[in-house]
Amino acid sequence: KPRAFDKVSVAFTGFEPDGRVFDSSRTRGKVQFQVSQVIRGWTEGLQKMNVGETIRLWIPGDLGFGSEGKGGPPGDIVLDVTLFGLKRGQ
Repeated sequence: KPRAFDKVSVAFTGFEPDGRVFDSSRTRGKVQFQVSQVIRGWTEGLQKMNVGETIRLWIPGDLGFGSEGKGGPPGDIVLDVTLFGLKRGQ
């Protein structure tokens, strides 16, 4: 399971509650980032995943982009995430 300072390789699709896609790496390919460098709800969800697993995260606005939508849609969001790999951080 990833920890906060590990780097992960994932594919994801982000949805608004009405089902509209607001972002997706699935058309661009896998993305890599440090677990603690994304919104809090995603960081918490990633730390519960095993490599090879796909999950759906229902993220409330206060763990996402907030009610103002700073960096993404306001309010609750849904993320479908597949964890392909991880590299242990410091």
